[in-house]
Amino acid sequence: MKDIKKSAAEIIENIGGVENVRSLSHCITRLRFVVNDDSKINKEAIENVEGVKGYAVSGDQRQVIIGADVEDVFRQIEKDYGSKMNIDSDLVDAAEETKGNVSFGKKIVDTLSGIIAPIIPAFCAAGMVKVLLVLLSTIGICTGEEGWWTLLWFVGDVAFYFLPILVAISAARRFKVDQGLALIVAGALVYPDYVNMVNAGEQLTFFGLNVPMYGYASTIFPALLGVLLLSYVYRFFNRVIKVEALKSILVPMLSVIVTSVVTFIVIAPLANWGANLLAIVFQWLMNTVGPIGGLVIGALMPVMTLTGLHQSLAPLEILEITEFGGSLVLAIEFWHNLAEAGAALGTSFFTKDKKMKTIAAETGLTAFVGVSEPALYAVMVKERASMLAAMIGNGIGGFLGVLFGIKGYAFVWPNIFAIPSFLGSNAGRDLTMLLVAAVATFVSAFLLVPVMNKVLNRKA
Repeated sequence: MKDIKKSAAEIIENIGGVENVRSLSHCITRLRFVVNDDSKINKEAIENVEGVKGYAVSGDQRQVIIGADVEDVFRQIEKDYGSKMNIDSDLVDAAEETKGNVSFGKKIVDTLSGIIAPIIPAFCAAGMVKVLLVLLSTIGICTGEEGWWTLLWFVGDVAFYFLPILVAISAARRFKVDQGLALIVAGALVYPDYVNMVNAGEQLTFFGLNVPMYGYASTIFPALLGVLLLSYVYRFFNRVIKVEALKSILVPMLSVIVTSVVTFIVIAPLANWGANLLAIVFQWLMNTVGPIGGLVIGALMPVMTLTGLHQSLAPLEILEITEFGGSLVLAIEFWHNLAEAGAALGTSFFTKDKKMKTIAAETGLTAFVGVSEPALYAVMVKERASMLAAMIGNGIGGFLGVLFGIKGYAFVWPNIFAIPSFLGSNAGRDLTMLLVAAVATFVSAFLLVPVMNKVLNRKA
């Protein structure tokens, strides 16, 4: 992007001006606006701004697809207009709670996505550290017993072990409750003495009630639901305690006590059990239906990513890794990036539209290295044949991936640089099968673009 300041100004102008922006946040590829009046938005003008790959609507968010330069554009808007609008400077996917005629299920997905999205960079950073260490020990550069290796392994593992802490921070922002109190609720779940009691098989009681003894390291839902409960408990005590002098003492104390006890005895055990059951059911589905399940999930992945539903898969992928040692779903997301790359580059190769040829080539390369949203919004949304090609290609990858048993063994951003994270104990065999599935995914999506064009034109 040549002139970021100009592009930022044109985006704000065509979104309806600063007075039309209720709030602004961003993820790794998109600016996410919540606006006051949709009629003031000039969608075509936004799509023609230099550096903009597309425009999309998701719930109450109006999303401007930019790609790798989104951080620079966001900071420019923050610098030029920050004093005039509500800007969330963190990397988030939660401009506001979804409002309007949105289904209950969509609200749950939006909430979960909004909590998970800000901590995904931590997962990816930690996951890549572990991938690097595994790679170094696998190829013989080190043994894995060196002090430096162990120290870096701690660094790579911390985001997973203390996942409840990360979730609590993000959930506190989402549910608008004090982060310090949220950290107490989540921190208690991984407190060393409690963890030692669980590992030793000891029983803890609370006024005669047996506390279910489970380990909550590397879990998402116990802390998430605990912070959600905290938000209601805190508001309750803040409302019923009328003496202002006592509020600052009693409200936080009572909120933490009530929430922590209920979380330990009821919420965390149920949430942990439910989440594990989901992973078990999903694993059973893959093991029972096998490649057909991978085919269906893979074919739906482009649509899920387009609507943001793919972010709700992160908890499942983490559970698969922690409970079963590897995630089939994470591998399907890897095929998705390759399918989007194949379909976008196929579009660039076969189309006669010069502008689309350039955009598809750029976004195809971006998808190839792991960021598929620009290709989705800039190419797939506008070219139905390309979307169908990506879906079929992704389905083929999902089918072959499950058939070959390709799994992600570390929670990383699924891209070509993370290939070592998909190699298990039989690395040579896994690499061969992965390359076969990857080539099949990419090539089929690439070649299906003109085929789907003919099919659609024939139906028209």
